[in-house]
Amino acid sequence: MANKEFDELIRKRKDWVKSSKENNFDFDSILAGLYTDPSHFIYELLQNAEDEGAKEIRFELFEDRLDVYHNGKDFDLRDIDGVTGIGISKKKEDLNLIGKFGVGFKSVFAVTQNPEIFSGGYKIKIVDFVIPTPQDDSSTPQGNETLIRIPFNHKYRSREEIFELTYKRLEKLELRTLLFLKNINEIKWQTPSSHGHYLKDSKSIQGKPNANRVTLESSTVTEEYLLIRKPIIIEGKELWVEVAYKLGKSQNDKEIIIREPDSKLIVFFPTEKVTFLNFILQGPYKTTPNRENIPLEDDQNKKFLKRLEILLLKA
Repeated sequence: MANKEFDELIRKRKDWVKSSKENNFDFDSILAGLYTDPSHFIYELLQNAEDEGAKEIRFELFEDRLDVYHNGKDFDLRDIDGVTGIGISKKKEDLNLIGKFGVGFKSVFAVTQNPEIFSGGYKIKIVDFVIPTPQDDSSTPQGNETLIRIPFNHKYRSREEIFELTYKRLEKLELRTLLFLKNINEIKWQTPSSHGHYLKDSKSIQGKPNANRVTLESSTVTEEYLLIRKPIIIEGKELWVEVAYKLGKSQNDKEIIIREPDSKLIVFFPTEKVTFLNFILQGPYKTTPNRENIPLEDDQNKKFLKRLEILLLKA
């Protein structure tokens, strides 16, 4: 891990922190209040794993921390620069990556002061929001997976409060979390008292291009959806708008489309924008920084909405 570029990054970040403290900048309170629910950071960690091509992700909750493992691409220096920077992301140039939107990894600072990353040749603890500080080899986890460790040591929230928030979020992730992800097809989670998993299987429908039958399964529930996609070109990139109809059975056991009452707009993950449509819409909209809503007046979002109208007529 030791190299001149990494050492130079640390030096620049330390200089920035020194200047910020001299100006009495208070990032703690800003980041702590960014999300209505501080446990939203779990979706951001899912996003990170999805964008790195992970197929599986695992959450292990302890009384004092959350460990998140995934089998996506290892972190490189550019990734370290991105997660410790402000407004710096390699994902800006790829509109297909979820991490282009929102504030991403910074959401973990709603529950911790010092997230840790163990991936590839990097073993770091992030100090003062932006400084990647090398860790001793004694703290290195076993295995070849990426590990993101979230200690519950926030200034304004107790360890017990953060544990409870995280516990509730993991138990209520919902099957639909997997529905629109392209890479992750398995989520596992465990707490000191419970555990669970979510699986996804997607099969194309013969003779129907851009249409798939998606099966979502947990240890207790199975749901099926008809997922239909349509491409749209933005800034020379091919993106997709999608609609998902929940499948069920009629009284005479005939397969039918059934109502989905919890029909919030999806931007890869749920927003707080309720559509009242009884089916699910998804698109790579521009969102508010906390990803909880979308500005409908934005020109790019207007294009997505228009394309969704066409998709719905075709579907």
